[in-house]
Amino acid sequence: MRLGANWKFYAESFSGRFFYDSEDIARPSKDVFRLRSILFYSDQAKKSIREHIHEEIEAPSKDWNSAEYSVFIVEIDKAAKKHRTLSVAYYKSGDIKFHEVITPSGEIDWFPIEKGSTVEGLYELLPKRRFWE
Repeated sequence: MRLGANWKFYAESFSGRFFYDSEDIARPSKDVFRLRSILFYSDQAKKSIREHIHEEIEAPSKDWNSAEYSVFIVEIDKAAKKHRTLSVAYYKSGDIKFHEVITPSGEIDWFPIEKGSTVEGLYELLPKRRFWE
């Protein structure tokens, strides 16, 4: 997948490189931001996925063998410094989506944003208040 100029880098970890779509940020409430994030898997993460993740998530192992990246819909509560993931779509070579997990927002727990975590990098990029407040 080729990213347009609207996709901005925000973190790197064992898992790979993380970007967010700077032109697709919603505000479902005063302190909550909803946005798309993408993770391009590192070689180490791809190896781990091939060996383990297909055991936990129902999708054919042949698809996991060619997994390249995931696209997440994430919400971040700036006031509470918490986050949750609403959906994850998994893609393999050729930009083919082979698995997706979508959970209604009312059924998803919020998790603290830990210091030094990849999501902290995203949290720091978001404004504290709406520009008109």
